[in-house]
Amino acid sequence: VHIIQLKSKKYGTYHYSCTGETNWYDFSKAIFKEKGIKINVNPINTKAYPTPAERPMFSVLSNSKIKETFNIMIPFWKDSLAKCIRSLD
Repeated sequence: VHIIQLKSKKYGTYHYSCTGETNWYDFSKAIFKEKGIKINVNPINTKAYPTPAERPMFSVLSNSKIKETFNIMIPFWKDSLAKCIRSLD
């Protein structure tokens, strides 16, 4: 919303994701922890979860272009997760 309100003429393709890196296993554990739910989450290998599309072993979007172009601060993913979960309660 902030970027839209700037009414910038800087068009292009920008990636936006929170800062930091995670995987589906750690992401799911963080969700349960944030909600105060005690549950065991078991990791699996990517190969154990078949999908029609091939997935790279490591893929993280770079959001440096959007940060530099629009001079914005991007929050850490765990902080955004906590904010999101609080908004749903």
